[in-house]
Amino acid sequence: MNTKNIKSGILIGILIIGVVMISGCEVSTSTAHLTDAKSCTGVDGNKNPVGITQTFTTNTPEIYIWFSWANAPDGTGVKAVWIYETQSATITEYPLTLNEINGKGTFSLTKPDAGWPSGDYRVDIYLDNEVSKSVSFKVDESTADKEVVKEEPVSGETSGDKTTTEKEEVSAENDLKRAIALMDSGKTRLKDVSLESGAYSASKTKLKASKTDYDEALKILNGAESENDDEKNKIEIYQVVCGYTLDEIAAVQNVITCMEYFDKAFAYVGGDNIVSARSELKLAEDALKKSQPFISEAKKKSQSIDINTVPAEFKSHIQEDKDSIEKNEKMISEFSDMISGLYPFMDGMGYMLTATDYVENEKWTKAKIEFSKAFSSFTASQNKFITLKNSQFSEISVSAIELESILTKMLVAVDHFEKGCEYADKGNLKKSEEEFDKGAAEFA
Repeated sequence: MNTKNIKSGILIGILIIGVVMISGCEVSTSTAHLTDAKSCTGVDGNKNPVGITQTFTTNTPEIYIWFSWANAPDGTGVKAVWIYETQSATITEYPLTLNEINGKGTFSLTKPDAGWPSGDYRVDIYLDNEVSKSVSFKVDESTADKEVVKEEPVSGETSGDKTTTEKEEVSAENDLKRAIALMDSGKTRLKDVSLESGAYSASKTKLKASKTDYDEALKILNGAESENDDEKNKIEIYQVVCGYTLDEIAAVQNVITCMEYFDKAFAYVGGDNIVSARSELKLAEDALKKSQPFISEAKKKSQSIDINTVPAEFKSHIQEDKDSIEKNEKMISEFSDMISGLYPFMDGMGYMLTATDYVENEKWTKAKIEFSKAFSSFTASQNKFITLKNSQFSEISVSAIELESILTKMLVAVDHFEKGCEYADKGNLKKSEEEFDKGAAEFA
C-alpha cells in the first residue's frame, strides 16, 4: 500500500489552513490607510505642514490640507471634498492618485476674489470611496484691516498699565499645545502599527513610544490649570482621550503577543508537533483574553465623552476613535471564537497523523478509528467557523468562509480514507487504493 499520497494530502491541508489563518485572521492595520491629516498654511521642502492651525482669516491666501498615508499600493486613489458647513454646501472636490506606499501630500484652495466667507468648514478625505479622515477648521473675520482703537488711560493711570482691578487670567494654552503635540505624535505611531507576521518587533517599538507620548501628555494635562471654561473642557476631554488610548495600546500589545504564539503554533503543526502546537495556541488564546479587559475599558472611557461638547476641530477624530475601539472590541471577541475553533482542528490533525502511521503498518482497524476521530474533530471545527461566516468584519468572515471550505474538503478526504481502511481490512486492496487516491485528490 502506497501511503505517500495520503501523507502529502494531510500536510498540504495543514499548510493551507495555516496560511489562511496567519494571513487572514489578524486584527490588522496593514491595509492602505491615512495616518494623519491637518489644516495649515503651507508645506516645507520635506512635505511637512507649516503653520498648523484650525482658524484662518478671510484674507488667508491659500488653505492647505496636509495628509499622510501608509501601506498604499501604487495607484491608490484618494479624494478631498471641501464643504462649507455654515451653509451645508459642497465647495469642490479633488481626486489624487498615490504613487508611493508610504508618503505625504496636500490638497489646497486659494482665496476667492472676495475673500473666504467666515464660518465653519470641513474637508473629507476619501480612501477607496470611504471617508478616512475629516479635517474641520473655521474662518474668522480678518483683523488685518480693522481700525485699531487706542483707549485713553483713566485719570491717574499710565497708558499700558493694568488697573488695580485687572488680573492675569490663569491659562493652560501652552500646556494644551504641548499635550496635543504629544498626542498627535502618539497617534501617528499607532496608525503605523501592523500585526502582520514579521512586523511584530517594529510594532512593539512603536507601541512603546506611543505609550510614552500619551503618558507624558496625560501628566501635562493632569497638572494643567485654567480659569477659562473652554480650556477646562478641553483638558477634561483630552484626559479621557489619553486614558482610553493607553488602554487601547495595552490591548494591542497583548494582541501582538497572541499573534507571535499563533504563528509558532502553526509552525509546530507544519512540523507534525501537535502537542507543542496546542500549547502555543493556548498561550495565544490567553494573550488575547488579556487584551479584552483593556479594549472594553477603552470603549467605556470613549463612550463617556459627549461628542457635542467636543471642539469642532476635534469631533471627527474622537468619533473615529469611538468607532475604531468598538470595532476592535468586536473583532477581538470574534477572533477569540475563531481560535477556539482551531483546537478541534489540531486534534483532528493529530488523529490524521496517527492514522497515517497505522496505514503505513497496515493496521487498518486502528487507522479507521483514528480517521473517524479526525472526522468528528473537523466537523466540530467546521461548525465553529460556519457561525463566523456572517461576521460584519470581512477580516473575520472571509477567513471563516475559506476555512469552512477547506474543512469541507478535508471531511470528504477523511471519509474516503475511512472507506479505504475498510476495503483494505477486507482484503480488497484495489478498492482501497482507489479510495485513498480520491481522498488525497481533495488536496490537489
